[in-house]
Amino acid sequence: MKIWPMEDVSNVIQMIVLIVTVVLVWLSADRTKEPTIARFFSLGMFVYFLGTLFWSLYILLFGEATAGVSPADIGWIGAYCFLIGFLQITAKGKRRPKWLIIMPVLVACDTAVWISWAGGNVGSILNDVVYGIIMSVLAWYIFANISENKGHLRPFYISAAYFFIMEMVLFTSWGTAYAYFDLMTTAGLVAMAVTFVRGISSEEVAR
Repeated sequence: MKIWPMEDVSNVIQMIVLIVTVVLVWLSADRTKEPTIARFFSLGMFVYFLGTLFWSLYILLFGEATAGVSPADIGWIGAYCFLIGFLQITAKGKRRPKWLIIMPVLVACDTAVWISWAGGNVGSILNDVVYGIIMSVLAWYIFANISENKGHLRPFYISAAYFFIMEMVLFTSWGTAYAYFDLMTTAGLVAMAVTFVRGISSEEVAR
């Protein structure tokens, strides 16, 4: 897969933003009502940074994107799992609206597009299926929290929804458009970090 110059720019910007965000969230942890969860979130952001770092190093060394599973995918999927863990805690005990079934269906449709582009590469197809499953679970918990949570963390859930949507669009884009959507994903990561710290500074979630 050809790499466009703007993609290198977006990768560098994302790495700088992520490492700054990780440090700031970590340092802010003790001023929140949930310092352990804040550090947990910071660690998830760091894992996402590692995914972007691995991706950027591969591009630097080989001049093209990876085909199939890569350390970058492991890093990004790991970061999604951190986010799912926190969302599961805050969704515990809340009602699940019936319309939530729409979310995994939409992700499945998006995943079908990724698979159609895999060109029969078994590694890429398996990678796409794993992403589809993880993103379905992520979408389920994000929108479960949005529908039921009216407290201080609601802006965080809305930011997470924006991040999720940008990720879905990112996966079905390429070239310069991919780079711009990647920058919008970076903005979503920052928005999540800011609203997360503000939310847990005013509200306890580990009850």
